[in-house]
Amino acid sequence: ETYLIGYDMKSWNYYNNIEHITNNASESLNNSLNKLFPMKPNFYELINKLKEQEHLSYYDYQMK
Repeated sequence: ETYLIGYDMKSWNYYNNIEHITNNASESLNNSLNKLFPMKPNFYELINKLKEQEHLSYYDYQMK
């Protein structure tokens, strides 16, 4: 406990701190898109796959 004397705990605690936001959600989306499209699709393939994914996520949300 002696090492915390005079140390402001707010300087290292990020709970409820809006200034510290990670990019985990965007990295997750990027990873899933890379798996969905291993090669660059043409425009119509891209739109069809994204619509399909939107439908699947909406269906999954409705099931919960």
